[in-house]
Order: sequence, then structure tokens, then C-alpha cells
Amino acid sequence: MKNPSNPNLSVFNEPHMQVQDKGAIEDQHEHAVWDEPAQLARQAPPKGAMSYSRWYAYHKEHTPELNRWLTWILVCLVSGPFAVLSALIFGNPTSVAGLMTLVLIAPIVEEIAKIGAPLVLLETKPYLISNRFQLITAAMAGGLLFAVIENLLYLFVYIPNPTPEIAIWRWTVCTFMHVGASTVASLGLVRAWRDGETYLKKPQLNKGFPLFIAAMVIHGSYNALAILLEYRGVFH
Repeated sequence: MKNPSNPNLSVFNEPHMQVQDKGAIEDQHEHAVWDEPAQLARQAPPKGAMSYSRWYAYHKEHTPELNRWLTWILVCLVSGPFAVLSALIFGNPTSVAGLMTLVLIAPIVEEIAKIGAPLVLLETKPYLISNRFQLITAAMAGGLLFAVIENLLYLFVYIPNPTPEIAIWRWTVCTFMHVGASTVASLGLVRAWRDGETYLKKPQLNKGFPLFIAAMVIHGSYNALAILLEYRGVFH
């Protein structure tokens, strides 16, 4: 006869888990080898061996929900420095090579930078993410902060005496593009997070590559359009 179900049963009530504190768990996770493909191909992990799924499940069970939301607020705020760095890299080039960089290279660097904060969190501490809303809004915050910083640079540093048309364009179309592209990229983060959350495995960022690339294409296409309009004198 089977024992009645016990709602308090958990793998973390096993003796080999109870005697360990958080520091011990982190140390074992740092030195664990059982998630390496070559090791898994040879043999299954022994009972009690530390693996990514065990580490992930431990933190999911022991992390207060408040900590996750406080982390979300911090990630939204930290998106600013990532945005600042990427906004300053390319400046306002005028040469043909510089303009090509704005179309082909800048979108790659900037779209990665705009989602940099939530991406790092997903890679290092995914158990601090409660839901996809947190990933999407954190990425949108990065996009918005980037747009604001870039607009200020163009309107007060790069462009001498900008026309009202340029200012309106940058605060509307340009800002919408940056936030929109970051939102698209965030859906790639959501794909990777959801896969890891479902199977308690390390998030695979390659699952989000199509959406990351889509965000870069949107950004690059916008830059090409803006350069063309500037060349044709639309803003003058």
C-alpha cells in the first residue's frame, strides 16, 4: 500500500540537501561537472550530485518573491548604464564607412546593449525572474533610456542648431523604434527563459536568436531610412 501523499515532501528535505547551506549549494554548483555534455554522455549523475536543474530548483524554492520584484526594479534602472555606453560608441559619423557602420554594425551592438541587463540576469540568476512581464518591461526600459540619451546627444551635441522637424522625429519615430526593437528582442529572452523554466535547465539564448536578429534588422532599416531622409534634405 502506498503512503499517503505529503505536501511537505521535497527533494530538499533529503539529508544530503538539509545539511547544506546556500553557500555550499553555490560552491557545489560552481564546481559541478554533471551538466557537461561529455560527462552526461558517459553516465547519469549519481544520486545527490549537484546539477544545474537541482541548483535552479533549490533557488526557485528558497528565493522570496519580494526579492524577485526588487531585482526587477534594479534591472530596469541598471539598463541605463548599458544604454549610455552603447549610445556613446558610434557618435555621429559622416563618412561613407561611418554611415555603413550605423546601418550594419551599430544595430547589432546597440540592440544587445539595450537588453544587456535582463540578458545578464537570465544567464546568471534566472531564478530571480518571476514571469515574462519582468523581462519585457526591463528590455523596454533599456530601449527607452537608450532613446532618451541618444536623442539628447543628437539634439544638443552632434547636430548644430537642430530644426523642430528633427526634434519631433527623434522624440517620436526614433524613440518608438528603439522601444519597439527592444520589445521584439525581449521576446527572444522570454523564449529562452520559458524553455529553462519549463525543463529546469540553463536557458539557451540561441532560442531567442531569430527575435534578436529581427530587432537588429528593424534598427538597421530605421538607420538606413534616417540617413536617406537626411541626405534628401527632408529635415532641413
